[in-house]
Amino acid sequence: MRKLMFMGVLLTMTLVLSACLGGAVKPNFQGFAYEIEKDRVLVVYNVTREEFDEVAEKSLDEIMDLGHSLLDLEYSGEKDFIEGDQISIWIDGEVQDSYPQQAKASNLEYYFE
Repeated sequence: MRKLMFMGVLLTMTLVLSACLGGAVKPNFQGFAYEIEKDRVLVVYNVTREEFDEVAEKSLDEIMDLGHSLLDLEYSGEKDFIEGDQISIWIDGEVQDSYPQQAKASNLEYYFE
């Protein structure tokens, strides 16, 4: 009887913890929105705010020449941010190994520090 009760308590705790932690999916990337179009967002990532501010007014070719990390995202959802905002990025599927890298985003959100 004790074993059965212990197993019931253990199972309940496991289910409660799984439910609490299940929604805490971390983003795949964080970066700065460089260019926003209808179904596409180009992001500069692996840079600080200061580094992004230095390249924000440069052309895409100039940014590529500097070797900054770029991610060209296919995304047609809501965009509650503007160019220059720091965003969190959730990827749907694989990231294509190209330059700039290409991927389909399942979610983009304004990043609050």
